[in-house]
Amino acid sequence: MSTKRTQSKKAPKKPNSAFSVVDGGVSPGEQHAVSREIEDAATMAISPVELSTTPLQFSPVNAITSVFFDETNKQVFVVQEGSPMLVVCSMRQEKNEKIRLSRGPVISVKYSLDYRILAIQRTSRTVVFVNHGKGLDPAEYSQSCKSKSSSQLLGFVWTSATHLVFITNVGLEFYQVSPEKRHLKLLKSYSLSVNWFVYSHEQKVLLLSSSLQANILQPYLFKESSIVRYAKFEADLPVVYNQLSQKLLERDVYLAPIYGRLYCMIVKNNPKSASGQRAEITLLRLTREQATTKAILVLNMNGRFAINTVNNLILVHHQASKTTMVYDLKWGTVKRDGTYLEGNPIEVLRPIVSPFSIAPAKSTRKPVSKTAEATGLVDDVVVEYEAYSASWIVFQPDIVIDAKLGLLWNLDLTLESFVKKIPDKNKVLDFLLRRQDAKETILNLLLAAIVPETQSDLGTISRMFDQINYVYAQSVSLGSQTTGLISPSVRGGAVGDVSSFRGASGNPNGTSLSSPNPARHAVIINQNDMYTSVFLLLEDTPIKYQFMVAVLIEYIRSLSQLNVPVEHFLYELVINQLVRHNRYYQLHQFLQYHVVNDSKHVACLLLSLESTYPPAFQLALDMLKRLLTANEEIVDVLVSKNQLLLALRFLRNLGPEAVATVPPRRFLEAAYNTHDASLFYIVYKFFEQRNITLRKRPEFRKGEDVERYVAHFNKMFLSNHGVV
Repeated sequence: MSTKRTQSKKAPKKPNSAFSVVDGGVSPGEQHAVSREIEDAATMAISPVELSTTPLQFSPVNAITSVFFDETNKQVFVVQEGSPMLVVCSMRQEKNEKIRLSRGPVISVKYSLDYRILAIQRTSRTVVFVNHGKGLDPAEYSQSCKSKSSSQLLGFVWTSATHLVFITNVGLEFYQVSPEKRHLKLLKSYSLSVNWFVYSHEQKVLLLSSSLQANILQPYLFKESSIVRYAKFEADLPVVYNQLSQKLLERDVYLAPIYGRLYCMIVKNNPKSASGQRAEITLLRLTREQATTKAILVLNMNGRFAINTVNNLILVHHQASKTTMVYDLKWGTVKRDGTYLEGNPIEVLRPIVSPFSIAPAKSTRKPVSKTAEATGLVDDVVVEYEAYSASWIVFQPDIVIDAKLGLLWNLDLTLESFVKKIPDKNKVLDFLLRRQDAKETILNLLLAAIVPETQSDLGTISRMFDQINYVYAQSVSLGSQTTGLISPSVRGGAVGDVSSFRGASGNPNGTSLSSPNPARHAVIINQNDMYTSVFLLLEDTPIKYQFMVAVLIEYIRSLSQLNVPVEHFLYELVINQLVRHNRYYQLHQFLQYHVVNDSKHVACLLLSLESTYPPAFQLALDMLKRLLTANEEIVDVLVSKNQLLLALRFLRNLGPEAVATVPPRRFLEAAYNTHDASLFYIVYKFFEQRNITLRKRPEFRKGEDVERYVAHFNKMFLSNHGVV
């Protein structure tokens, strides 16, 4: 397996393995330990990292076929010797095409970010441009290096749709391209000796290597038509390398945004001759002012390594042992002796799970047998390919290419496998909260913690609720603009920041070294998610109702402590559980001590329980009264129960405005239907007095639709001589 840093570079016809063993690679003892761990991991069935099931297919490299890959647009370009056709294979199917080129050598080829301009490096000093946009002149135009004639063009990268930078061995040249004028304008240039370069398209940062040992690194940030030069820094080399004959190699340097911050990752191999030390990876956080060492990844083996970054995780592949190690910068930090270390400015990290092997890749391809073609048997066949092949080439953030086979894969995380490999439920939940697309896995984890078959203790479940609700509370209060989320400590183990930043698969148009929105991709588990995907499903399980009620109360407690308003359907679940098991006394206590908060929905539910638990009616009325916003509902309840005098007394206590706005028809109708003449008389006189107060007259207005009840009153209580 080899790694390639240049964004578009010819794939070698016989790739040199970046995983070939250096100075003995892993020792027999280490190899045995790794093999034992892999055997243990085999029992887990699913690998935590898998190759995509539908790889991008292209013509494999051979004696007459050259293959180029553009990391920016994720495109493969295939050129065959003697053919004028350039075949473009893209991860976006609509971008697949064939282009006829003028004859000549091809050293590198890339589309602009808007696919309107195709750039082809023809010589060691010249790039040719061909317009492909509508209304643009397709005639070729070219640009040669402006620097001295002895300079060599190491490569070029597009930084925007109309800007690109040439990297030469004597510096960089930043150009603006005008496809309409078929012309390039030099905007800025810097002079320095350059050995090689690394570019991060996600963050628009270019890293140049200089000095005899190639370990002086100079970052540049590109913002549209401007360049910002950041502080250069020196990469530490192993002591054994501190000779002029040894250099920092391009294949050992990676740029990747992790949790919204750009890191430079440097692989440091320590051969056996260096006091038995093993390789490690140094992570430096790049800012405008400086490069700061933030973490060291312990590898416990030597050899050549390749690195991918997926979903803010660092994947380190080692071909000699055919294993992959996973690191999380927000995992609990440890010392070299394995004990936890808090507050150390340089975190020493070990893999979060035991090293494992990526399963062999499977792909559907057409058979190449002439016999099959002759007999018409040309159905697709499933072919299995070896993982960790020596012809693997790794690109950021998550791409693996086998140029010999003509296949490009993405690396995918299998989050369910991490759940199986990390036994601590609180730690694995904290891990999942930092992963994109982890909601379903988190909900399944929470459900598994509660169901009888895999039930955890209530303390663990309570801490899990605190973890998910902390993130939820931040989203409720601050929305997507939340910054600086720090998760509550998990008792019994260190838990890192639950915030999730735009990571290696982030916005390709981002232009800063760090993202100001760390919570943008944190997984949010809201109350509706818990209700539909966890709590409702528990009703079909043999869970004890006491435990179910305790779990619900813990979830409500967690929300309340974080000042998140509790949805009424959660209280309804608690009440229904208690009623179903005739625990009315406990329900009364929950209401009395406000374990169940007041709400109109809960009050209505209590009213519906009156037939089985008569005190529920008064409990509901008391709750509505405490709300101070449910006066209309209280009146409606009293009227529906024919407690008209109590309803009128309640209205009078509310004041003249409440009496003035209430419609008399409903009261008169209810009194009429009781067939109680005295009650009807009292109600009628109440509203007649109201009319006098409001309009100085006892008559009702025509719009109040009470003529029937006025006639009834006159018939029953008025005679030829006056009021009876």
